[in-house]
Amino acid sequence: MAGEQAVRRSGVDTSSLNILVVDDEEIMRNMVKDVLLDAGYNVYAAASGLEALEEFKKREFSIVVTDIRMPGMDGVQVTQKFKSLDSNVCVIAITGYASIQSAVAILKEGAYDYINKPFDIDDIKVVISRAAERQSLLKQAREKEKFEQLSIIDGLTELYNRRYFDEMTA
Repeated sequence: MAGEQAVRRSGVDTSSLNILVVDDEEIMRNMVKDVLLDAGYNVYAAASGLEALEEFKKREFSIVVTDIRMPGMDGVQVTQKFKSLDSNVCVIAITGYASIQSAVAILKEGAYDYINKPFDIDDIKVVISRAAERQSLLKQAREKEKFEQLSIIDGLTELYNRRYFDEMTA
């Protein structure tokens, strides 16, 4: 029911998005995961940055929710790694140690948004919903570009077709 509401509200099929939650605190990781599962998303969890990278090798993620302060690989490093592997991944940072410096650092690395702990459940739902809508729009734009190219390039020769030349001379 909640998943259906998420699809109706935003127009995004939540079940088509994979989300990875990365947090070294098991309680926080499971709470965020449960909230997103209830909203109809496909949610996976990792207890560390290295574990998150292993998950990323197994499947494609549209959204990554990561804590900033973690032992080993912190959230800034997680963001750097994920953005280098897939520039379209939407990273959302969560931290209980909020500062302007940490927010600026993670946003400079390409994070989409920043949430302070403790947060209201509705806050995370709204941020994830906006990120999901962004990812859906990016996917639609990529598909449109692909189909536009297919409409003017001959599949066999990979040269421009007659339609392209007709449009260029019109």
